[in-house]
Parts: sequence; structure tokens; C-alpha cells
Amino acid sequence: ATEYDYPPFSVTSEGEADGFSVELLQAVAEEMGFVVEFKIDQWTVLKEELKNGELDILPIVGFTEEMDEVYDFTVPYIVMRGNIFVRDGSTIQSEDDLYGKEIIVMDGDNASEYAQRMKFSDNLILTPTYEEAFTRLSNGEGDAVLAQSVVGEMLINDLELNNVNAVSRLSQDGVSRIKVNLSGFEQKFSFAVQDGNEELLSLLNEGLAIVSTNGRYDELYQKW
Repeated sequence: ATEYDYPPFSVTSEGEADGFSVELLQAVAEEMGFVVEFKIDQWTVLKEELKNGELDILPIVGFTEEMDEVYDFTVPYIVMRGNIFVRDGSTIQSEDDLYGKEIIVMDGDNASEYAQRMKFSDNLILTPTYEEAFTRLSNGEGDAVLAQSVVGEMLINDLELNNVNAVSRLSQDGVSRIKVNLSGFEQKFSFAVQDGNEELLSLLNEGLAIVSTNGRYDELYQKW
């Protein structure tokens, strides 16, 4: 299964699952000789269903020590960083400015775990999707959204949010600007299976190795 829009990894198109992670899992399954069927639901629901054995695989799960106690993970297939997203005119310029602010995060996402671990705020606003999180920020709710960089940039573009941007700072050349990364929010995305499902985990790892060497991974990466 995969969650609602988390572009470019998971994209819900006309009720069908799509996106980089979805196509990557399909490519792995094809190489290893099995077929996958996808369902779409909220992330908090899917996490419980995988834990309880109602699902076989989640194709995009950020590895954390807490998650590792519940699921088994393949080798990571991509590593990404999180950013701070704010409305135009915000005074937030770094992580230090997040303390005491109203922060919007997707319920159950690594970003929400990170915000709680850092104790940024007692006012976390939890949303079922990042689409809702960014829409609410654009409409004047909360002070910031914490989200994975590419996901945030693509949602801002797709939703045509003209008043929301990633926090950035001047680079050393004093001219160009670079995005401010959340220092402790690095996501290593993997396929996840139910704890103890060693046979399926082995198949997935072997399939990832194959698509990484035969060019299929690079093809999908460039596409998405």
C-alpha cells in the first residue's frame, strides 16, 4: 500500500497509486517474479496494517530506530533531507526559531517524530496528508511546515501556493541562496515489511540490487 500524495514518491492519480517508489517496487517485483497490488490510505492507517500483517510491503518508509523495532527494512534506495517551509514574511530563519511556534506536520511522519524529539513546540498541528498541511499554512494557519525537501517543493508547485517557500539563507558568495536543512532530519527511504518476514525482505533486497545495476533505477529516478 501507499499513502495519499507524497510526491514524487507516492502520487495518487485518478485513484491509482503512482510515483517513484511505487514504480520502483513494481520494477523490483517484475525482476523477482511476483506481482503487487496497491491500495491507498492514510499513512497512520497503513503503518498499523503492515504491523498487523494486513499488508505485505510499504514502498516508502523512512528508517528510524523506533520504526526498526516494528518493521524490517531493505537497504535504503534514496537519502533525502528535510526543510522548514514558511509563508512569505515569516521571521523564521533557522531551526532555532522554531521553538515555541505552531508547527504543522503530517501525522506519523518522520517529521512529526523529529519535531517531538526536538521539543520545538507544544503546538504541533497534525494533518492526515502533506497536501492539507501546506494548504493550511498557505491559508494562514500555523507558523511552519516541516517536510522532506522534494515533497514540499513539489506540493508548492502542484498546489500553486505562491506565498509559501522553503527557508533559505545567503550562500558564501553573498548572492545566491541555499535552503536551510533540518540538521537532524535525514530520511533514508526503504521498502518495509512486517517484522520477521525474512523471505520477502531477501527478495526485495535482491531486486533492488538488480534494478540498481541494470539501469532501471536511474531511468525511474530521472522520470520522477
